[in-house]
Amino acid sequence: MSNNEKFREITKVNVSLSQQIAVSVGGRTSEMKAKNRILEISNQNEAYYLRPDNILYVVADGNYCDIHLTDGDVLETVSFQRAEIARKIDTQLSRDLASKFSLVGKSYLVNIEHIMHINAQHQQLTFDINMPDTCKKKAIKATSNALRNLRQALEETSAAGIMATTSERRVNGGFAQYLSSESAKDVDYEIGDDDVMMLGR
Repeated sequence: MSNNEKFREITKVNVSLSQQIAVSVGGRTSEMKAKNRILEISNQNEAYYLRPDNILYVVADGNYCDIHLTDGDVLETVSFQRAEIARKIDTQLSRDLASKFSLVGKSYLVNIEHIMHINAQHQQLTFDINMPDTCKKKAIKATSNALRNLRQALEETSAAGIMATTSERRVNGGFAQYLSSESAKDVDYEIGDDDVMMLGR
């Protein structure tokens, strides 16, 4: 067999393997989307397919936002506002996955499963980044009231267990207010500097 023929055979095997991987990955993403376990954030030009556990937090940046991932990567200037991503989480993900996220003030959407430390006095929220063979931390700033409200919401959720029904809970100014809605389309995801809204409720 000549070198050219060998090269063609190797190329054919590589192309075949690439096609199998593409079909396998694409099929898995579609399957996970159908089960409401993948968040799709897409526009005309690009699409992100994100596992909720891999999202650390989302921070508003005008009409855009940056999505910080648990592996340290940052998806910068995604062309959606933070409130729109919150709406996508509520409408695309299953309730148990959506309930892992909370709006904190006007700037942040956080994955509460990665929260390690809340310090309202120093206006600091610290995340534990669960990566193999490492324990990294990342902190963000939020208002003292927002962090107190977040802590209260987490304690109430923990005490009450997962809330049934389609009620969204907003913690505002130190008290819980229950908003009932038939769908996430009716929910206003624009909240104030000190407000906290638990998603998936």
